Amino acid sequence: MNRKYWQDGNANKQYLDYLELQESRKAATTARKQSSWSIGIALLAIVVSSLLGLYSINSAPKPIQPPYDVKIIEDRSGADELNKENDSLRNRLYEANILIEGYEDLPLFVQRLN
Repeated sequence: MNRKYWQDGNANKQYLDYLELQESRKAATTARKQSSWSIGIALLAIVVSSLLGLYSINSAPKPIQPPYDVKIIEDRSGADELNKENDSLRNRLYEANILIEGYEDLPLFVQRLN
């Protein structure tokens, strides 16, 4: 320790290269650990999303099944009323037609009487 040593340019460059190598080894080790963690998290995310997808497919509500015996009941009350109204109108038209024919035949009947 009592003696002084001098370092020339070549030795100084080798020492700086050594320090840089040590620092890059530490950075590589840290990067390797972080990349393994990120790969593990990505795989876990894939597995969890797959499991949730399967769960949602299996727990989906079943479609409603239609009944096999379907009975259609028609409301005929309006149709019955329309049929009754048509029948009454048909009868009134028939009576009116008979009266018109009678009035048309009236002059012939009067001529026969004279």
